[in-house]
Amino acid sequence: MHRTRCVLLLFLLAEDSVASSSEWFTGTWTTGYWDCCKPSCAWADKGNVTNPMHVCDADGNIIEDINSVSVCDAGVAGTCPSNQPWMVRDNLSYGFAAAAVSGDHGLTGDDNCGQCYQLIFTSGKHDPDGDNWGGAHPDLAGKSMVIQVTNIGYDVSGDHSFDILIPAAGQGYYTTGCSIQFSGYSSENFDCGNNYGGCDDVSGCAELPAALRSGCEWRFEWYKWLTADGQTNNPYVDFRRVQCPKNITDVSGFQAKDDSEYPAVSDDMSPTTAPPTLSPAAHSTAFPSTSPTLSPTAPPTSSPTQFPTTPQTLSPSTLRTSPSSTSTPTSAASESVRCARIIFKLILWTVCLFFKF
Repeated sequence: MHRTRCVLLLFLLAEDSVASSSEWFTGTWTTGYWDCCKPSCAWADKGNVTNPMHVCDADGNIIEDINSVSVCDAGVAGTCPSNQPWMVRDNLSYGFAAAAVSGDHGLTGDDNCGQCYQLIFTSGKHDPDGDNWGGAHPDLAGKSMVIQVTNIGYDVSGDHSFDILIPAAGQGYYTTGCSIQFSGYSSENFDCGNNYGGCDDVSGCAELPAALRSGCEWRFEWYKWLTADGQTNNPYVDFRRVQCPKNITDVSGFQAKDDSEYPAVSDDMSPTTAPPTLSPAAHSTAFPSTSPTLSPTAPPTSSPTQFPTTPQTLSPSTLRTSPSSTSTPTSAASESVRCARIIFKLILWTVCLFFKF
């Protein structure tokens, strides 16, 4: 009998571990970039992954040498064109992103390499008590995106969680890589000459190499970038970690080794646990900067780590700063309860083993 009880306790302990992996984080916002640089997760010893991710030449051919130099350092290795986002169905898209280096959401950059996250765009706006600008277009709010982390964002921290890879969303600090990867194009062709914000309408997509145009068009057609009343612009998301869909790992060529420990999400994006519902006012604490001075403070070097671009904030014109982020009380309380339950079950497990309870 005691063995049966022990097995049951072990099952419940595992159940709590899976539940913890489904934790939702709220009140963070996202940006976009495409600088063609070799992503950080393509180098060795980044995160707990099966292998480094794929990098490509301009034709989309995979470069096997993991030590190949980035196009942003005048080398040959760049972001694969296949890393641009794509629509799976009306309420779901897939893509890739750079992760924040710090924040109460638990993202730390390189350690997140290969991990996938389910993002649900919310209706929150920036500075709702003031300018009340940006955020998700009404047609985007409520829709989902699954992204895999492929890069580290040294200028992404606090309530700024992800920098999504989107062609023509802005090259940011690294303005030479794309013209090296795609010869015959100037740097201005890749973001309409706007390094921090990118093209502001779909006509700019025609200036890109053909291999990148679909992701640029996605930005205006599905993501609704600046489609109406300054939306979409740096939208807010609720997010949680999930298993990577095969369609994503087939593109990137890698995944986190603990991927199977996280909940799967079906292609119709019906979550097993619903994200918390927040009113737009709940997002009033994080204001992205409209200034390109948030680019990496150090000049580019031959170091393998490449930085994504800064937030592409187009409106309004006044400078904003991001106050330090604070965790949501609901998330903290839930985590404390879960930890207490796990500790209690570990104690019972010990009793079970040594005293044959």
